[in-house]
Amino acid sequence: MTPTPIPTAPRQMLLDLAEKNESSMFHADAVFDKASSDLFPKLVLLRALTSFNSEYRERQHSENKSVNTCRDFLNSFAYICDFKRGGSTVTAAALQRLSGSHILWLAANEGISKHVEAYAEQLRRLLVEINTTNLSDLRNALFSLAVEKCGPRIKSYRDKVQDLAKRCKSHLAKGPSTPGGKHAHASRSPFFFILSMCLPWTIN
Repeated sequence: MTPTPIPTAPRQMLLDLAEKNESSMFHADAVFDKASSDLFPKLVLLRALTSFNSEYRERQHSENKSVNTCRDFLNSFAYICDFKRGGSTVTAAALQRLSGSHILWLAANEGISKHVEAYAEQLRRLLVEINTTNLSDLRNALFSLAVEKCGPRIKSYRDKVQDLAKRCKSHLAKGPSTPGGKHAHASRSPFFFILSMCLPWTIN
């Protein structure tokens, strides 16, 4: 059986050619029928998935302070575990409460790798040792571990800040932009210009 070739022209062009040859008409319909049967399920799946891709929404506030504290911890834990910016390593964390213990779950866009699992376990071991006498040492240990592991994320932030700094320098170098001869941003430090552009980017 000869395989059906992929269409090389729009449907109307094929139909115009088919008027001259009935076999071409049959061939064109067969091609489009096959394309529709292959494409339609994919379009349905795409439509179903995109309906869940809504804009970012802040979580609902709870009157229970313990619940809010737990949520803050889980957000922070997921963030520090996502050592590659974008959610490919860790997207979210959740806590399952059981009668005798608790289970900390991690989720990622591309699945949880062994490297992420080992890193999260290192963090967990440090956190379970927390007490009122070792807060400073624990903070330093967590900071050192995060800096060591989160190199890719830190590098992406550094590159972004460098890019913004260049744009800021170029913006300020344009000179006066007001009738009085003063630059529109002269009263503000370039640092605030960079910060205002960088902060919305870093939280993603």
